[in-house]
Amino acid sequence: MAFGIAGAIPFVVGGRRLLAQRPSIGTARSTQDPVVDQITAEMKRIHDSAKKNGVRGEHVHGFAGQVRVLLAHARATDMDADVRKATGRAIDARGRDAILDAPDADERVAAQLRAMGVDPADQPSRAPLDRDRRAAILDSMLVSGLTPHLERLDAALARAEKSADTFGADVIRGPHAMLAQDCWQSWGMLIDELGIIAQVFTMIGMPELAACMGIADILCTICMYVCCWGG
Repeated sequence: MAFGIAGAIPFVVGGRRLLAQRPSIGTARSTQDPVVDQITAEMKRIHDSAKKNGVRGEHVHGFAGQVRVLLAHARATDMDADVRKATGRAIDARGRDAILDAPDADERVAAQLRAMGVDPADQPSRAPLDRDRRAAILDSMLVSGLTPHLERLDAALARAEKSADTFGADVIRGPHAMLAQDCWQSWGMLIDELGIIAQVFTMIGMPELAACMGIADILCTICMYVCCWGG
């Protein structure tokens, strides 16, 4: 599936013991979060618009705004405590290896995307991350929850917004120099991080956050093109 200015820019590119200590495990909140649901719905609307009409600066600004609302909501509701509890409970119940090596992790995320009307083929293509990197992300969710990842995403989107308003004009003007390869690599790492977080959320029983991170993973690819190709 392709996205872009007039469809020209491709959207897709290429044990229990976790740490020495971990928080005690309680019961995570099981009710659906209507704020997360609304944020996810807004992200889907942005995705659908970009796919139908081509990438524009408004899509980057809209995505950034939804991430900031999610971050504020996570802080206000202590979402990190829920994520830590759910992660620890899943490790106790299933074992660390079962979460890290789940063969159906990608399909679980795809099911969440299909349930909200998003084609899983829109997900960024990626080589499997090495186990140490996946383990580090799982560690971070057990110890710190979600907000540190959202803070990194917010910082990256603040940079993307600086390029967003000139993105279409740069494409129309024609040839320009490709930015440094490390731009693509930095965004690629963030896209991989969100993809793994979405997978973990499907494994620890938080499907609403899996859906939210799954669509955010796709939208990050828009921002990568804005920053690295059109900025």
